[in-house]
Amino acid sequence: MSITGRSKDQSHRLNLKGHPIPGIIPFGSICLFAGPSRIGKTTLWAEWLARMRDGRTINERETAAGGDFAMIGLDRQWGVEYAERFKAVGFPDIKHYTIGDDRSFDLDRFFRKKEVPAITQECLDAVDTHTGDFITFDSFSPLLIEGNPNWPLPVRISFLKLRRLAAHRQITIACILHHGKQLNDPKQQYRRLIDRISGSGDFAAATDTQLTLLDAEQDEDFQRFEWVPGNAKPAQFKYKRLDSGLFVPDLEDTTPPPANDRKELLLAMIPDDDWLEQPSLVLHACARFHVKKTVVYDDLKSLEAEHRIAREHKLVRKCLVS
Repeated sequence: MSITGRSKDQSHRLNLKGHPIPGIIPFGSICLFAGPSRIGKTTLWAEWLARMRDGRTINERETAAGGDFAMIGLDRQWGVEYAERFKAVGFPDIKHYTIGDDRSFDLDRFFRKKEVPAITQECLDAVDTHTGDFITFDSFSPLLIEGNPNWPLPVRISFLKLRRLAAHRQITIACILHHGKQLNDPKQQYRRLIDRISGSGDFAAATDTQLTLLDAEQDEDFQRFEWVPGNAKPAQFKYKRLDSGLFVPDLEDTTPPPANDRKELLLAMIPDDDWLEQPSLVLHACARFHVKKTVVYDDLKSLEAEHRIAREHKLVRKCLVS
């Protein structure tokens, strides 16, 4: 079993019942993040959680998560699947529990589907949930579906029970799924990205918000992402993946902004109330502004000389105004 606790730096920022992404992922909702295996969902989600923790925007939408964050891995070990990803986005100490590291857990329990509710409760207990927390289950299906995940009834019942848990504990839950489907004719595709996911109809109907990430299509150098909120218009976005494995938006305008504007935009990417990993910031700034690393580091030096930011051990934050 692998668990890390809530840090003091995070605890002082708690604003109970905040919405992780207002209008997209409301507090207390059940969110689905789906797509084929090994295309970067876990990496992208790790960065989203780090951005929510810091209060940074996601797809130009404000974030306002109200509690702590926790990752529950159902079929992988922390050191194998998650540790490097969360370190890369500056969130290595996220609270977590992974069944793959829990030698006391009897894996045969997954064959006894009636035990699924108890297993779900135990996982939540392991990360010590509090009101306002945002909890992620990775590989939720098929392991925590009470039956065949391709059958409507087990899917609906499993998510109804999960919704009751979320309401009782006053938390928001995200479920990551790693399976997809495709039409035989490549010229004919589903209009919504979520419809390319196996069992999509019932998974979508049973959850409040659906997020989908797909691999790059033929002749495309970007990956498509879509969110379908329950009470807002669906939207699609393009992401490019850096050599580091991290994602950045694929912006239409590739003209670098003027130096003065760039420096102000860079400053806006730096949080007010917590330290941010400088290498991650530089990678994202390079992709956003279409400039070299040396240019970004020069801008950081200039901001530091103006006493607008502080840098320490590869970390950066805005200077506090006294």
